[in-house]
Amino acid sequence: MERRIAVMGLEIATTRVGGSVVFALQGELDVYTVGRFSAAVDGVNASAPVVVDLSGVDLVDSSGLAALIRLSHRVRPTLCCSQSLVRLLTITGLLGQFDIAGPDGEPRPESPPLAAHF
Repeated sequence: MERRIAVMGLEIATTRVGGSVVFALQGELDVYTVGRFSAAVDGVNASAPVVVDLSGVDLVDSSGLAALIRLSHRVRPTLCCSQSLVRLLTITGLLGQFDIAGPDGEPRPESPPLAAHF
């Protein structure tokens, strides 16, 4: 069963795939929308694998990044995301808190060293 939440520039679709809970986001994860994202993931059972599909997200500001970090303190989520978000996580030293998959859901190899991004 899919549940959809839409608020000021962010749509969140929540589904179960196998034993995983998948949050598919479309829009922007920022100061205006982060409350809805936090509310959606707050009910996640720590024993269920969590996937956050950010492939449809155009912007992640510091509020969105903070929400992802809070989630990673409860579970180790898999993020399906763009290379630019992987770069942000690498630069901020946060990449190790997440499992990373490409927008297609395939696992990504470890990110190249930070120097490769400059």
